[in-house]
Amino acid sequence: MEQVVIDTSVGLKWIFLHEEGAYQAAHLLLDHLRGRWRLVVPALFYYEAANALRHSTNRLTLQQAEAALTHLRGLKLVTHPTSSGLMRCALEISYQYEVSLYDAVFVATALRRGARLVTADKKAHSKMSGLSFVELLKGTTRIVF
Repeated sequence: MEQVVIDTSVGLKWIFLHEEGAYQAAHLLLDHLRGRWRLVVPALFYYEAANALRHSTNRLTLQQAEAALTHLRGLKLVTHPTSSGLMRCALEISYQYEVSLYDAVFVATALRRGARLVTADKKAHSKMSGLSFVELLKGTTRIVF
């Protein structure tokens, strides 16, 4: 079964349904739940999601943020563990493409798993546009519904 790594910008669209790309993100999730492919995230995903929920412009309460995290954890995403090899690879990617280490962890996860990476982060995607397996979540990606 094909694996697709998603970053936190995609996962948050399952919470903030009014955001651009939420429809496409929902279809990625539905195909995962139907067994078309397996969505993979590094362990960092849940920490980043929690931070984004805490500092969201949507002003979530503690209870809403906890409910959103519980929802994300219940989606049966495959969690790729952190390792020294993954961190070393991410550090190299961070330097080479001038992206944050956090963004690079998702790229390194995709590399390690031989998977595509889908992001909704236009700035990070632009910096890594030379990597053929990094795709931007939008209507014109190869993932068409």
